Amino acid sequence: MKKYSNNKAIVYLAFGEFYLAMALLSIKTVRKFDQETKVILITNVNFNPIKLGYWQKNKNEIKYIDDYSKNNREYKTNLIKYIDAEKIAFFDSDTIILSNFDIAWKYLDYFDIALKLNASKQKKSGKGDIKILSNKFKIRDLPHFNSGVMFIKKSEATIEFFNYWNKSYKFHNVEFDQVSLVEALFDSNIKILPLTSEWNYFPDINYYFGKVKSPIIFHYTNRISYVLENELMQIAD
Repeated sequence: MKKYSNNKAIVYLAFGEFYLAMALLSIKTVRKFDQETKVILITNVNFNPIKLGYWQKNKNEIKYIDDYSKNNREYKTNLIKYIDAEKIAFFDSDTIILSNFDIAWKYLDYFDIALKLNASKQKKSGKGDIKILSNKFKIRDLPHFNSGVMFIKKSEATIEFFNYWNKSYKFHNVEFDQVSLVEALFDSNIKILPLTSEWNYFPDINYYFGKVKSPIIFHYTNRISYVLENELMQIAD
């Protein structure tokens, strides 16, 4: 296998100022648990991170892409092309790291990709009813994965997988990347480790009432609390 210049990298894709603010907050939480791994931020927003006290110039890198924000999934589905590292952690911008995640790097000694297997089928219109795999299955007929948190081993197999994912995304022309993700996962030669919910936890009312143990990675999507709102506004300022 080809050796890459960097062993590990944590990657964010943040197109647009709102997603950039969320990614910067997520990076702040990463640094509570990992001070050493390089963080790569891919964005279409020109900004200077010097005022952020937790920004480590020697360990963080900004890759600027001059493109419209609406094209962000074009880059997500071809992510591996931009990263020169053997082991990659990809976190959506709207994530908060709540616990040490070192064990995930060890997963990649045995698997090509690790990501959350959703507990329920995808029934949403525009996702669940899309046909894939030579029109043999609808998305709702297959196990469904979420791409908001992924751990990836860069290899010939995963490069081929991302090529497939990108081509499938363009072919289906659906705004959601999960449709093409499922097709690429099941029609490529990669070893998949399904992660449990604490690795990509979507909060509900039980979490905010303290009835759920702290997950490893908190994926809040549109469930923004007052604490998160204040943090994001401070970064935006």
